[in-house]
Amino acid sequence: TTHVLASGSADKRIILWDLDEAKAAQILPERDGEVQALSWHPAEQSFILTGTLSGTVEVIDCREDSGSPSAVWKLGAQVEQVSSYVHCKSILFPKYTDL
Repeated sequence: TTHVLASGSADKRIILWDLDEAKAAQILPERDGEVQALSWHPAEQSFILTGTLSGTVEVIDCREDSGSPSAVWKLGAQVEQVSSYVHCKSILFPKYTDL
């Protein structure tokens, strides 16, 4: 599908919504904390960055059915925002506050 929205919530889940069909396309496994931040990578459009209240940042390749992260960082602080650098898929910027 070409039109996808990602939502994260206090139930620790991320849902990928198919906007063309107006329904959930994929429900990813529970994260380790409430999902507070989501950001699609601007250049690698199948990658989503996630941040949780428990201080975890993950990179998830949404082409993988498992929903398992391809990279994980434990920051020890509540993640408020995540974003990535458009010219390099390996650089990300979390914004967080101490727990």
